Amino acid sequence: MSDVIPFTLKVSGKDQFRGVNAVSTSYRFHGRLRFDGVSLWIEWTGTYRVQEVGALTVRDDVASLPNESLMVPLARVLNVRFRGGWLRPRLELAGRDLAVFETVPGEEEGIARLWLARQDRELAASVTSKINQAIADLDRAISD
Repeated sequence: MSDVIPFTLKVSGKDQFRGVNAVSTSYRFHGRLRFDGVSLWIEWTGTYRVQEVGALTVRDDVASLPNESLMVPLARVLNVRFRGGWLRPRLELAGRDLAVFETVPGEEEGIARLWLARQDRELAASVTSKINQAIADLDRAISD
C-alpha cells in the first residue's frame, strides 16, 4: 500500500519590459507525492500565465504545462523533513547529490519543497516518519 500526499510547488515568476509593454509571467504547479516503501514518486503539472500590458493592448494568456514525473529510489534520498507546522506546512526532500531533484520546479540547492494544505499535515508527518525510517534501514543494510 502506498501513501499519497497532494502538494503545490512555488516557482517565482518573471516581470520584464519590452519596449513600452510590461510583461508578467507566472506559474502554478500542483501534484502528488507517493511513497511505495522503496521509492518516492513525484508527479506534477501546472499552468503558466502571460500578462502583457501596453499603451494600446492588453493580453492575458493561460496555457497548460505537460504532466511530468520523477521516480527517486530511496538510496538517492538523504532525508525528508516536515516543516512549517500549522503555518505554511511543507515537505523538504533532500537528495544525496544536487542532481536528484533538479527537475522539480522550484528546487533550490538540491532540496525540493512541496507545499501542503493544512488538512494534509498529519498524513505528511506520518509519511515523513515512514520514509526516514526506510532510509535508515537501507543505510544500515548497506553498512553491514
